[in-house]
Amino acid sequence: MKPVEKLRAATGYLILHHPFIATPLLRLKLLPDPREATAAVDGRSIFYNEDFVTGLTSEETIFLLAHEVLHVALAHHLRRGDHNPKGWNAAADYVINLMLQDAGFAVIKGGLLNPAYAGWSTERVYQSLFRDAKKAHSETLGSPNGAPGMPGKKPSLEDFFPEGAGGTVRDMKNEDGKDLSQAERSRQEGELSVTLRQAHQVQAMIQGVGARTNPFSRAIESRPAGFDARSELAAFLTTTIGRDDYAWSRLNQRYLSAGICLPSLSASLALVDVIVAIDTSSSVTPSLLSFMAGACEDLLAAYPQTVLRVVYCDSEVRSTEEITIHDCPVTLSQAQGGGLTRFAPVFEWVNQNGYHPTFLLYMTDLAGPLPEDPGYPVIWLAIDTLFPTPPFGRRIDLSSID
Repeated sequence: MKPVEKLRAATGYLILHHPFIATPLLRLKLLPDPREATAAVDGRSIFYNEDFVTGLTSEETIFLLAHEVLHVALAHHLRRGDHNPKGWNAAADYVINLMLQDAGFAVIKGGLLNPAYAGWSTERVYQSLFRDAKKAHSETLGSPNGAPGMPGKKPSLEDFFPEGAGGTVRDMKNEDGKDLSQAERSRQEGELSVTLRQAHQVQAMIQGVGARTNPFSRAIESRPAGFDARSELAAFLTTTIGRDDYAWSRLNQRYLSAGICLPSLSASLALVDVIVAIDTSSSVTPSLLSFMAGACEDLLAAYPQTVLRVVYCDSEVRSTEEITIHDCPVTLSQAQGGGLTRFAPVFEWVNQNGYHPTFLLYMTDLAGPLPEDPGYPVIWLAIDTLFPTPPFGRRIDLSSID
């Protein structure tokens, strides 16, 4: 059977048995590309090596298409930002392959699998892989014998990221082959959202309403929300900081995908008096703190001369610390509390120390009495949807982080 015929047969199988995957698949072109060792996807097309596909079994061909489609469904082609491409692809593969295995697919030989990553986001897996690669790279550079299996070669960090079978994900480009502009990216994200809604509808029609929930739709729906918040926060920062020359092509997706989109700007820029307040009441979980640590790292990456002043508060300010780019990776190890939520102590602390914040980020469940408007921009990173929006500041919901 010719490669294209094998791919068409696999598509037919997915239409019958996995309509949720088949719907976005039918929007992708299948294009042979001898430059690819296996396959790749960029949100518009699936590129495949004909010799590679020829050597696959029917089950492996089905897996290959499903794997590439899930890269698109999870927006891996739009979310990479500044992450190393090989490391990002490996992290995405770990996430996708576990989903496919759980759904009964036979994972292709050589596919990346690690049950320890079950339930993790792609960004979280990437951070784990990056730390491991960085440690191995440093140890190798300090070893007189160099890297095993690389005689005479000075290894790069990329050499220490894993590489698996199943294809790669490419960043989506515009028609001119350039990075997407903010408007183009937003349009692609909107089109993807429409496609996924249609996938739910098709699945319900073919398999019944009860089938609307499946391993893929659950994972996609639990993906940190935030594409819709992108333009909102972009406008907020432009208005607040008084600049509109952000480089939106360089975005850290861990922060973006949770509803916060921080652009890259000139490395000489330092934001003045940025306050990061963290509600340390019992509602704040370790995973939320892990997210907030990543958020701090992303702020510092975008504005490397900035000093973040972090305030930990439940019913009172428990501790504070200053964090700079030199403190990355951020741990937020001083986060202690567990009492009721009060916001006033944070704003009082800001006033007592004479700070004039460019803006204040407050991660909280909003379950406490609100103070008066402090007169400077506040972004409420709301981890619970039960409580109403404060009368001042801008709210961004982070309820899907957990």
